[in-house]
Amino acid sequence: MNNRYGLYRTRIGRYFPRYYEGILETDELIKVENDIWNNLYLLLNKAKNNQFIAYADEDGIYAYEQLFQIVADPETETLEERRFRLLNRIQTLSYYTMIYLRQKLDSLFGKNNYEIEMDYLNYTLYIKSNASNSFIYKESIATINKIKPANIVFINVPFIPTTIEVGEEIYQQKWWWNYILGGKWKVGQKPIISVQELAKLKSEEVQSLTPLMLNKLKTFTGEEIQAVLINDTYKITNFVQKIITGGYLRIQYNIENWEEIKLITNIKFLDGEDLILSNDPVYIPIASDTMIEHRINIREVGTNG
Repeated sequence: MNNRYGLYRTRIGRYFPRYYEGILETDELIKVENDIWNNLYLLLNKAKNNQFIAYADEDGIYAYEQLFQIVADPETETLEERRFRLLNRIQTLSYYTMIYLRQKLDSLFGKNNYEIEMDYLNYTLYIKSNASNSFIYKESIATINKIKPANIVFINVPFIPTTIEVGEEIYQQKWWWNYILGGKWKVGQKPIISVQELAKLKSEEVQSLTPLMLNKLKTFTGEEIQAVLINDTYKITNFVQKIITGGYLRIQYNIENWEEIKLITNIKFLDGEDLILSNDPVYIPIASDTMIEHRINIREVGTNG
């Protein structure tokens, strides 16, 4: 057997005496036995790989899903998503610590894409998170319910992060008249005054905006947002609050008629004339009265704040 390129190629014929070479019956027998040994190697290699979730094929992934009582949907979930879910489940040990919970949420949502608030007096765990699709949402719910103690109530608060970058540029310009008295010219051929840029004095990468300026932009943004449009049909005009805190503009509102919605797939901000200010594709299942929070970060270009 030759282990070349990671595949075994059986050569049974080299073990036969030379006087069998060229005989049809022997050649066909060798060909069949070569195929049998090659298929056996492939099956052995498949069985070895399926011992590990990280290397398992679809048959191996399905076998592990049966062990964890997971019902996958191959039409909407890729093999890598199913593999990720199994690795997440098998690594989810019930340590019941906030540090471990944050580590798992980091792997699901990414750092700084969620918030944890624990109400110790009422034994309630609030997690503000942004699930980009149904797979992440369902897996996050399963993970949190497995980690948290049984006496803790878990409430998911969907939130949508948005970042707006602003910058200031300064240019030196020159003005001149295109028409002079006594000259010959056609009316309307050129503007009366033209502007020519001579030099760029400051680029937007050089920071110049003060925190006061950025907070005024956040205040202006909050005042311009007058309504929320859910799934292009359900309009909300009453907000829980619009507040600037922690460097963010936070906009909160309640979904009260959840029986009419059940699943939110799109959220738009509207101004006072119902013009669209933002358009967010989301995945938020609704099973009860729910509060949604938008977190808008207006920062200067080149900063991480």
